[in-house]
Amino acid sequence: MDRRTRAQTKRLLIATGSAWTVLIGALMFLVLPTGDVQTMNSPQVQDRLRDECAGSFQQRYQCKESIIVAVGRDTFANLALRLALVVAGPLAGAVFYHTRCRPDPIHRLPLAEDEAGETLPVPHSAVADDEWKRRAQRHIAQARPPAPVDGDEQ
Repeated sequence: MDRRTRAQTKRLLIATGSAWTVLIGALMFLVLPTGDVQTMNSPQVQDRLRDECAGSFQQRYQCKESIIVAVGRDTFANLALRLALVVAGPLAGAVFYHTRCRPDPIHRLPLAEDEAGETLPVPHSAVADDEWKRRAQRHIAQARPPAPVDGDEQ
């Protein structure tokens, strides 16, 4: 994939991921159905604690503790699922981009078919595209130490 197509794909994925995050985030967290997020002080939980728990102190304590733990677990699972839905779209786009849209390494030769139909590597010198040269020059420049400036002592 050439540099221009990668840049266009990256911009498209960023725009799509941002729109996904805003829209799905608004749908998931601004429009919460009643009863999906409950706390220990919410009226529904207080009614359950009052109505379902009877008996000795120890029995009431264990009953209330089990209800509070169950409500907390349900609320956490609900909000974690909503967060996962918000993050899933941009994460899938990032995985796609980093696995499918990266340039080939400079050591990998392009492939072509010969007259017999066999797939063979094509030498870099036979490729009309100069992108591999740009990538190779960038790698060489990164590996080479900077040249000393006149007057510097070593």
